[in-house]
Amino acid sequence: MTGLPPPPALPAAAPPAPVVAAAARAWIESAVGVGHVAADLRRALGADGGWTGVAAEAAAGRAAREGGRATRLATRGLTQARALGEWAASLVDLARAHAALHHRLADFCEHRSALTLVPDATPAADGLRNAIWVEHTTLTSAIRQWADSAYEAEERTILALRRPTTAPLVVATDAAWRSLLATEDSAAARATRAALAEGDGSAYLLDYEPKRFGGDGSVVISYGDPTTADDVAVVVPGITNDATTMADVGALALAVGQAASAARPAASTATIAWLGYDAPSGRHAGHLDPRHLGDLAGTLSSSAATEGAADLEDFVDRLAVSSTAAVTVVGHSYGSTTAAIAARHGMDADRLVLLGSPGVGPGAHRASDLRMPVWVASDDLDPVTWVGSAPHHGGPGALGEDPSQRDFGAVRLPTAPVPAPHLDEPGRFVDIHMEYLQPGSPTAAAVGAVVADQPVPTVPSRTTGGASLAAHWLAGQAPYELTSWRR
Repeated sequence: MTGLPPPPALPAAAPPAPVVAAAARAWIESAVGVGHVAADLRRALGADGGWTGVAAEAAAGRAAREGGRATRLATRGLTQARALGEWAASLVDLARAHAALHHRLADFCEHRSALTLVPDATPAADGLRNAIWVEHTTLTSAIRQWADSAYEAEERTILALRRPTTAPLVVATDAAWRSLLATEDSAAARATRAALAEGDGSAYLLDYEPKRFGGDGSVVISYGDPTTADDVAVVVPGITNDATTMADVGALALAVGQAASAARPAASTATIAWLGYDAPSGRHAGHLDPRHLGDLAGTLSSSAATEGAADLEDFVDRLAVSSTAAVTVVGHSYGSTTAAIAARHGMDADRLVLLGSPGVGPGAHRASDLRMPVWVASDDLDPVTWVGSAPHHGGPGALGEDPSQRDFGAVRLPTAPVPAPHLDEPGRFVDIHMEYLQPGSPTAAAVGAVVADQPVPTVPSRTTGGASLAAHWLAGQAPYELTSWRR
């Protein structure tokens, strides 16, 4: 058959999205680093720098000028990085559309080749020729639309790179990280998006590095703007958490925020879900994996907590510079060990809350060693709290002192009364360990009062070590176990 349309030309594919996303990530990290310089300058030249008199005034002025300049540079860089990230997200869609056009073109060429074998004298020749011309027109239009979309995406990026910005640093940081989040569809990305959605429009993504810590990931989300809030809390989770459980970590932070708002309704609260350290998780691809359970062996030592404490200290110190609010750090489980070690090293927080703590790490024997007021919640039936050593009572003490002990000197918060689990109910122990920040629980309400600097309900500290508590629980199970066969 003659008179057939030539195959339309398919333009070259757009730049690969992963390459652009990697460039955006590097740009974000550089801009965040400049933001850190701004905070470090303010801390070094500000009130914490040890300056007095006229020198203090000069240092404060210099800190304001140089810190402000670094902040503007960081905001500018983050805005530009956002433009690259949004381009990368567009390139994901463009690559998908380009692949579809490639398949359509291949089908067109195959159809056209088959028609060349059809004689012109065939009765159906005219109809077949008209149909392939319609197909050619439709495909050509689709190719043209794709090329226009690719051009428009590049133009938007170029304009965005040149556009000035006056957005606050927190807003710029959130927008930059979200632009990269939009390019991914992984378990970590889905969990992060779910955690952000729970913020009802008040969530800021302050860090998103899913490849960090060998793939466990680093994610930080603030519910509320920490630079303008009246009360700020940083929530540090414990084991079995990584980027794929960010929705659960976010729920802990939201519970603290709700309790703080209930304690002081007239004040604004920002609570930060901080998963910025390599918590022992035993996870792979978003699920507990027996092949990775060796990672959980890290809970037998404080090494992961010590490494994480350095990152937590840096984060909180910079947060303290950018915020005028008192900062409360709330650590749960192994996260309490991480938070306590950071406190002992001089973390610039105002208050410390330890929930379900297995110990405060090496070197801390009294609450005063943590350099700030300390509150602790430890349910006597929470086996994690049996791990910490108790003065005069022994105990394994792999992670340091039990902060709920009277001799340690922290203020103990109330916990919800629960019946003792039986030996055949191991899940109940997990529930007890996780109940501290359940909305409506007495512990959550007390933690909210601490964050909001309101009167806090307390209970007597422990005078019994973890080993004795475990033995007491086990002895109480004897009557049940001896008669359970009758049930």
